[in-house]
Amino acid sequence: MRRNITGNYILNLTYNIFDLILPFILIPYITRIFSPDLMGDLSNSQASFGILFVLAGFGIERFSERQSSFLSDKIDIPEARNKISNIIKETFSTQLVTQFLFLVISVIIVILYTKDPIIRKLHIINSFLYIRELTDLKWFFTSIEDFKTPTIRNFISKILSFVLTFILVKEPSDLPFYAALTVFPMIIGNAYYFLKIKEYAGSFFIFSAKKIRLSLIKQGVPFLLPYLVLSLHENISTILVYRYLGDKETGILSQSLKIMKIIKSILFSFVLVVRPRMTNLFGSIISDNLLIIRKYFLKSIQVLLLILFMLITGLVIVGSDFVNFFYNNEYSTVSTVILYLIPFLIFRVYEDGLDNLIIFPSGNTKLLLKSNIISFLTNTIFNIVLIPLFGIFGSALSLALAGFISITYRFYNIKEYIIFNKIIQLLLKSLLASSLTILILLPIKNFVNFSSIQNFIVFGIFSVLIYCIISLLIFRNLRGEILDLFNSIIKANKND
Repeated sequence: MRRNITGNYILNLTYNIFDLILPFILIPYITRIFSPDLMGDLSNSQASFGILFVLAGFGIERFSERQSSFLSDKIDIPEARNKISNIIKETFSTQLVTQFLFLVISVIIVILYTKDPIIRKLHIINSFLYIRELTDLKWFFTSIEDFKTPTIRNFISKILSFVLTFILVKEPSDLPFYAALTVFPMIIGNAYYFLKIKEYAGSFFIFSAKKIRLSLIKQGVPFLLPYLVLSLHENISTILVYRYLGDKETGILSQSLKIMKIIKSILFSFVLVVRPRMTNLFGSIISDNLLIIRKYFLKSIQVLLLILFMLITGLVIVGSDFVNFFYNNEYSTVSTVILYLIPFLIFRVYEDGLDNLIIFPSGNTKLLLKSNIISFLTNTIFNIVLIPLFGIFGSALSLALAGFISITYRFYNIKEYIIFNKIIQLLLKSLLASSLTILILLPIKNFVNFSSIQNFIVFGIFSVLIYCIISLLIFRNLRGEILDLFNSIIKANKND
């Protein structure tokens, strides 16, 4: 049974808007309790374990997600349902062994070799990321295009974390409590997956010693390596800034990257709902699938760029007002770092689009690995060179340069699936709409004498309105093209 992509996108977008609003409330509270130094210590610990729990997964979830996606349109057939049940149980049972092994090893290393008591507490708390990853069954529900279940789980986890933060976090010494609230509410929320998994696995209890398949590790490794390197790439900037500049600058960089991550998650909500369908298209041997793939990809990129540049326009116009109001004075540099990170954000969105709509669905793990190795190595080299010269801004520039090199390599290797000149046209038109909006509003904003919060609200709203009007003028057939994308998806759902 196929699910409606439009409905899935609305579900995902609703959650991501909710996920965007919560930081607006939490950021002023948290940054007035914890200095950049303390946030830097937490970010460094999370970055270290972020790499380790990806390694502990051995790529099994990625492999299983792809296998399950091939069966998503046959889920009502008993034979396919049995195969899906086996995939769920084998994946969970095998990962229970690997994640628990890494958890034990990590805790032993932390106890033996970490001297600072605060850092030791943070490491021990973050070691439970292994449990969070093990119990997170989002990979399965994504593969069958069920986004309602992950959305409900996310609401449960986020609200629990949000409420407990205000109850438990009161002063700088509560940093371990704050760290725990980024882990344990997610584990509690994961319990909802187990309430829903019975429909597909036949039982709430999905562990079985008989279902442990060490062969899954071998099958998962080709999917592990690209995402392990990607995790290294995403965390190496934080680690190197911590190494060269210390915890305060790391805290500032982590908050800047957090804003980039929130923006990317809004855009990824669209990519995520299309990915299972693209995977199924690559798995079906139909002569006109290449044309359908090209159409889905081009229209998806158009939607991504329109939303991306609308958000970038807002960042340029009211980013400093956002930081001035929501952060304390110690974080004032965040607004400048954000501007330096905008090119990185553009390249990162392109990378996500190519990886999740073309490269991953096609099963080309070698290209995914090579692309992420290029990202990681160039980012590491540029960071080592530029951080001593330009400080934290050197790290932002490194991410942008690495992104440009990596995206160029990706485009070259998948040119058969894309229409490159069309993609460039879409980029330039979106950039033009953004630039015109900025040129119109910035002089007005500099002329009036509003407070930071007034600027943020008034010019934030006007930046969206004017950007949308200009986009409709530049993309003359924009409304028709977007409607055509969703109509074609709806038509495909009806045909299924």
